[in-house]
Amino acid sequence: MAGNRINIVPTPSMVITSGTVTSVPANVIQTRNNLIRLDQHALELANSASPFATATSTATSSAASSQSGGTSSGGGSSSSSASGVSSSSSSGSSSSKIKSANLSGGDRGSSGKSSGASKGGTSSEAESTVNRVEGEFREIEGNFSKMFFETDNLTTISSQVGSIAVLPCVVRNIGEGVVSWIRRKDYHLLTIGVTTYSSDERFNIIRSEDSEEWPLQIKYVQLRDAGLYECQVSTHPPTSIFVQLDVVEAKAEIFGPSDKYLKPGSTLRLTCRVVQSNEPPLYIFWYHNNRMINYDVHLGVNVSTEADNRFSELVITHSNTLNSGNYSCVSNNAVAASTYVHILNGENPAAMQHGDHGNGVLVGTHLHLLVTVVTYQIINLLLCAH
Repeated sequence: MAGNRINIVPTPSMVITSGTVTSVPANVIQTRNNLIRLDQHALELANSASPFATATSTATSSAASSQSGGTSSGGGSSSSSASGVSSSSSSGSSSSKIKSANLSGGDRGSSGKSSGASKGGTSSEAESTVNRVEGEFREIEGNFSKMFFETDNLTTISSQVGSIAVLPCVVRNIGEGVVSWIRRKDYHLLTIGVTTYSSDERFNIIRSEDSEEWPLQIKYVQLRDAGLYECQVSTHPPTSIFVQLDVVEAKAEIFGPSDKYLKPGSTLRLTCRVVQSNEPPLYIFWYHNNRMINYDVHLGVNVSTEADNRFSELVITHSNTLNSGNYSCVSNNAVAASTYVHILNGENPAAMQHGDHGNGVLVGTHLHLLVTVVTYQIINLLLCAH
């Protein structure tokens, strides 16, 4: 027998170590292959989730492929190790792969170990691999997720005089960056973080903890607040978006001419509406001179207002001379409107008007007065001449 050579063709369940054939349980080989596949799958997931991890995943994938290739070549080297030289190099490679499958030590490779111990080692190794891959994935996401604005650039916000304006600025993945608001027309720094740097206390940041929203609030908006505002993040270089604030001024309007003429006993009807209003008024009050008359029902006053407080009507039946005077339509968030009502006793019927013909009557009255004055001056000149 000493002169005879025995050629041994290794199988996936055999390892040649120092010329000795050792049998490795099939479940250990399966576990090793499963771990390699799991690692490669986790790397593929990381690649698909973050395009910036390409270099890292490529290097790790190459290492995994090398490990898998080493396993296959290990079997091949075992096949060619009958000469004894290749068996030695195959021995070191196979031994390191078995250790990576949580089978360190010579006794782990023996067929005398129970399958229960092998399953326990396999489960522990799989859990460790999953945890490691998840950690790498989180690290990749943290390193390569870039800051961006979710709010569109040049967003336009319309606000009404006296109301509260909120300019949006939503920043994702801000990291260590700091948000600042700047008024562009005079480059006035308004806020840094949640701190207001402007002496105008109407400006402030409203946000909750851990929120990615950095809205700028402007209270009691004025016409001078209109313009462009910059939301800037302290990246390198700084990154910004711009928000346009448009300010409108609501006003009340009373239909008809600014002066109204009536005769006693007729019905006084005034109609008011609030225009250019982004927000509905809280109320509309009618004033006669300096007195609010919305609830003077006992004096013949009837006021009806629509639910949104944008339209109101005042009606006084059987008006008299006491109802003459200035009438104002007043809202909480609009410029007031006024009209003057003249209720005559009937001495000058030509001065009375109804509806929209008052302007013509007034013009005729003024012409009559002018002719009278001119005639009087001519008569005075003639008397002086004599």
